[in-house]
Amino acid sequence: LFDNIHYQIMPQDSYENKYMMLLKKLKKVEKGQQIQDLINNYSDIRRYDQREIRDDLSTIINNGE
Repeated sequence: LFDNIHYQIMPQDSYENKYMMLLKKLKKVEKGQQIQDLINNYSDIRRYDQREIRDDLSTIINNGE
């Protein structure tokens, strides 16, 4: 999922379809808004720390476990 999301300001539709397809495969469709919020957050602060983003994605996907 991380490798397929680009954290930059671009039209939401251009990456929403991609991450929603991946969330469907993971059976985590309900996480879509949290993933979008994460993308928006990193786009807003213009920061691209791969480890930090990966950890945040992991937390969302694994329900904080």
